[in-house]
Amino acid sequence: MNPNHSTLKGGGLRNSIRLELIIIGMVMALLPVGASYFLLSEVLETSLSISFQNKTETLLKEAQTDLKALKENNPENEAEYRSRFQEIQDLLDIYSESALIRKKLSGSLTIYFFVMVSFVVMMSVLVAYWFGRRADRLYRKAVESWQKEFKRSQYLSEIASWQDVARRLAHELKNRATPLQVLSSALPKLVKTFSGEVLQAKIDETSEMMQSELSQLKTMTDSFSEFAKLPGIRSEKVSLVESLSEMTHQLKLQWTELDLNFKTNMTAEDKIDWDPSLIKQALQNLVLNAVEANLREKIETVIEARKMVDHLEIKVSNTGKNIESSMCERIFDPYFSTKAGKENMGLGLAIVKKIISDHQGEISCLPQKSGATFLIQIPFSKREDT
Repeated sequence: MNPNHSTLKGGGLRNSIRLELIIIGMVMALLPVGASYFLLSEVLETSLSISFQNKTETLLKEAQTDLKALKENNPENEAEYRSRFQEIQDLLDIYSESALIRKKLSGSLTIYFFVMVSFVVMMSVLVAYWFGRRADRLYRKAVESWQKEFKRSQYLSEIASWQDVARRLAHELKNRATPLQVLSSALPKLVKTFSGEVLQAKIDETSEMMQSELSQLKTMTDSFSEFAKLPGIRSEKVSLVESLSEMTHQLKLQWTELDLNFKTNMTAEDKIDWDPSLIKQALQNLVLNAVEANLREKIETVIEARKMVDHLEIKVSNTGKNIESSMCERIFDPYFSTKAGKENMGLGLAIVKKIISDHQGEISCLPQKSGATFLIQIPFSKREDT
């Protein structure tokens, strides 16, 4: 994955986190506020209903009647009774306009309530924004730390790979150079020791041995050259069934003793953009890997292609030796090989992975109790480089 590309993605992710925090803050503020408004409306309506009951107005009028009777029976306290009468009359005036008073009280409380709501929402947004900024800073630190660690691990991995390459090259070159050195140093002794036909026979034998070592050295350099000069993909839209069927047929012609079968759930109308020659090389390397790993055994190899929702799935299985799960993790590494022999440079599966990766796909080794299975997944639509 490209760290710069992930940084671009990170900007959108930070904005998404900030927006989600603001939305969460507003929801958390509005839900209790909405519930409070509903409850307050119910309480206010109930209180006003109790206060402005018709029975209360009747009781106030009866109180006025009682005050009139008291004034007639006790004239000396007329001023006090008149004052109480007026207070009751003021209350009756209020009760006579109960609808208007209810409206004014309800309006005032509603205005006050929404002022408080606006304040709470504003504070919630500010708090959410503050948390968003804080989360943004923490996220940036985490991304920067991850990028540093990624670059560091990538550097160490590259160094380890180059060290492994250097060790293998040194080992292979030493294996080739040592016999050549021994044979070349033996030539002067042969000239001094032998003559005539015997000398010629010894020289021919030495020359043959040197040619054998040089041939193996050339095979090694050719393998490195093939890996280094893999061409870029030249995609063309082809029929999946026709393309894979043709590849399978060509592989059968190449290895006549091979028991190779092709299965699919697709039709000739299913198309895909890929480089047929490179995909053929990848499948050929997988089949060749199975053949070389089971030289003295007759195995069955199956190439199964399945159309998924958004990608093509190719499964290459054989009934030969199984691959341990610990080996599956390293089997695509360059110069790693589980097969014995001087010809095995450990580049075949590394080339397969490079080809599939260039098609924006993935390949994995699936551990099996018996046999070996490789799973290839190639998307139907090309994705952005990551």
